[in-house]
Amino acid sequence: MAAGQLMQIRSSYGFEHTPNSPEQAHRALLTADITRFLEGEYTPEQRIAPPGIPPGAPIGDDGEF
Repeated sequence: MAAGQLMQIRSSYGFEHTPNSPEQAHRALLTADITRFLEGEYTPEQRIAPPGIPPGAPIGDDGEF
């Protein structure tokens, strides 16, 4: 359903030429983004591991309870 809506938006915003106004440029960018999303070209290069826990007690904690 969402893909169908995106395809309708893409077809209504499609441009065959170079945009010559800010609104046309914005619509051309949206069209390119929608096309890229629908074609599934995005693939993350690698998954970034979360940083490790730093050594020592947390700030403000002297380790005693």
